[in-house]
Amino acid sequence: MSSEYGFDLDSLIEEALNEEPARPVPPGLRARLQYRIRVAALSREEKRRFRVRLGATAACIAVALGVAGMAAFALDTGPWLQWNVPGGWGYLDFVAVSAVGPETDAMGLLWVFAALSGCVLSAALLSRPLRAIAS
Repeated sequence: MSSEYGFDLDSLIEEALNEEPARPVPPGLRARLQYRIRVAALSREEKRRFRVRLGATAACIAVALGVAGMAAFALDTGPWLQWNVPGGWGYLDFVAVSAVGPETDAMGLLWVFAALSGCVLSAALLSRPLRAIAS
């Protein structure tokens, strides 16, 4: 491959390397290279498994929330809760206002709770250590 300066860099490198004497390979080089390749492959596999588990966990959470929402909608639990749980809505309002503050929306508390519970669930499901590297 000729460069913009008019000489072939590949041929220059080949000529320079042909003049050098061949040196012996250091002992253990092959084993070290195989070890590093094995570690890189295990790391790549662990990242892939993590992504698959995280996706499965997110899908399970989405399905569970969807089923709970559909069940609440189908059973029409709103009026039942309103009339059969004395002070339930008032207590939820109290918790939302005391945790988030009167000047903000209570949905912030819900998102914080959902994010924290998702993190805890993900950590519980995905906390398997890397497998030992086989020799």
